Amino acid sequence: MVARTDRASTTYTYDKVVGVPWDKAVQPIFDAHCVDCHDGTPGAANPSYTITDVTDMTTFSFTFDLTSKPTTINAGDMVYTYNASYVSMLGPTMAFMEKQIMVTGNLQQYISPGAAHDSTAIQMLNPPARFPALDTNDRAFGAKPAHPAEVGTYNGFNGADAKYQLSADEYYLLILNADDGGQFYFRENAPGGSY
Repeated sequence: MVARTDRASTTYTYDKVVGVPWDKAVQPIFDAHCVDCHDGTPGAANPSYTITDVTDMTTFSFTFDLTSKPTTINAGDMVYTYNASYVSMLGPTMAFMEKQIMVTGNLQQYISPGAAHDSTAIQMLNPPARFPALDTNDRAFGAKPAHPAEVGTYNGFNGADAKYQLSADEYYLLILNADDGGQFYFRENAPGGSY
């Protein structure tokens, strides 16, 4: 195996993408367009929940947060640390899969691994058609409204501001990551630095 030396220079565009590593390709989209509203501050834009393991009465509390803040999930015998955005979009349910749990609040999985079309986040964003040409009037889910930030004022921010508009490549990366299983790690960010 050869160590990859050009990781920082990888460009994640439609014609150059290989994998869609969460911290390298997906997190920059959230940082650029989403964290003004989805910053982990409890409220309408950031629902909260608590998972209680009824076997040992340990709890995991979380508020929707699309920042890169490290978030640790302690599921008893296993401990996982990911970006808050990853936990927000995919949920911590896999960590608690073999446990008896009770959920209080609004736990939702926004990315359906392997199924972008069925993913709540993709449906909310309602991506525009890319082919044969980019057409923002032709949306994946028809006339269904796009994410609130794109169609009006959301959480005190003006959705008409270009800062909150995703590019065609950014929509594509989110879709591709979901279709590729909603994975955090790909070859470009593999632990150990080589592949």
